[in-house]
Amino acid sequence: MSLANSGPALHGTHVVVLHDASTFANPENFSALFRRVIHVLHPLVGRAAKRVLTVSAFSRGELARYCAIAPEKVSVVPCGADHILAAPGDPAAVVAHDLAGARFVLAVGSFSPNKNFALVVEAFARLGRSDLKLAVVGATNSKVFADAGLGRSAGIVALGYVTDAELRALYERAECLVFPSLYEGFGIPPQEAMLCGCPVIVSDTPALRETCGGAALYCDPHDADGLARQIATLADDPAQRRTLSQAGQRNARRYTWAATAAGTVLALRSVVENLAVAV
Repeated sequence: MSLANSGPALHGTHVVVLHDASTFANPENFSALFRRVIHVLHPLVGRAAKRVLTVSAFSRGELARYCAIAPEKVSVVPCGADHILAAPGDPAAVVAHDLAGARFVLAVGSFSPNKNFALVVEAFARLGRSDLKLAVVGATNSKVFADAGLGRSAGIVALGYVTDAELRALYERAECLVFPSLYEGFGIPPQEAMLCGCPVIVSDTPALRETCGGAALYCDPHDADGLARQIATLADDPAQRRTLSQAGQRNARRYTWAATAAGTVLALRSVVENLAVAV
């Protein structure tokens, strides 16, 4: 069994996990060499394997579309998010960046253009709220800010890397998480945030609709003004924050690593049983 988007391309007695089809859907986000390898490897591995596991019904459709893998061969086994609850929240990052007692919006981003961090920066600038800060975990590259045409705007706090315990403390204190990703197969940060009681604003994309359901607010990932309005809505409406917080916790409890393990074992068992019948 191979868990990380690759495996033996010519070994038929094999189960592989292909998380999404982002390399095919958004090739501009990857190097030319990586694209060439994945565009050959994924279809070969997916069609050769006895079973393919992926993280959402959306990703199953995408693998069928781009890699010609029969949908009936693909089992949907969602990711878990409950690792975020493994340790108590550690307020070290909150204190170190002067966020204790402050009202802040949280963004968990990366350098990938797909994570759409420039939109978060632009939306926060257009919001024009001196009572709010934008706390950014993961994206510390000044080019990300420059690409939004804003430089390092007032009220933006770049935390860089934080531990899971520190991230939990941030989720627990944030007004909301903003996650306007352009393409996701599943989307773990929104589920982490929900488990910690943090209201979530996510992009209106198929996988995030599938995993977040009615427990999130949605935004157009190309509309900074729309995202700014959603942030303002939550910042100014404590009752809606409480409602979303409660709905989010109910939603995210579905996504545990124990459930992921159980789904994986079930898929493996079906392969073994089919092999035994064939013999």
